[in-house]
Amino acid sequence: MIMKMRNMMKRRTNQKGFTLVELIVVMAILAILAAIAVPKYNQVTANANNQATSSNVRTIVSAVQLYQAAHNGALPTSSASVEEFLQSPIASLGPSGATYTYSSASGTITIVGNSPTSGVSYTSTVTAGTI
Repeated sequence: MIMKMRNMMKRRTNQKGFTLVELIVVMAILAILAAIAVPKYNQVTANANNQATSSNVRTIVSAVQLYQAAHNGALPTSSASVEEFLQSPIASLGPSGATYTYSSASGTITIVGNSPTSGVSYTSTVTAGTI
């Protein structure tokens, strides 16, 4: 009887690898971690896009104000007039998929930035003569 047990113990020590149960437990732990991490990543990405869009609207407003300072308080007639005060065209400002609307009417300019991931809009208005 003791010899049988010794033989069984010898066989067990020679076996290499993981059991099926151990592999399933590891896979379950990885699935739980992924279920936690993916939504957090999406939330962080959306927040970053919102902040970038908001920042870009403020940058465009600053460019409009620079234009006003250079042109005695007059408002620019088009977004192309403002782009000379930006490092890149308004259409190419990030994040990818964001849209910026530049509209002027009755002595004011309204700039609207729409975030690509959440659809949040950021609006800013500049009035003629204010710098």
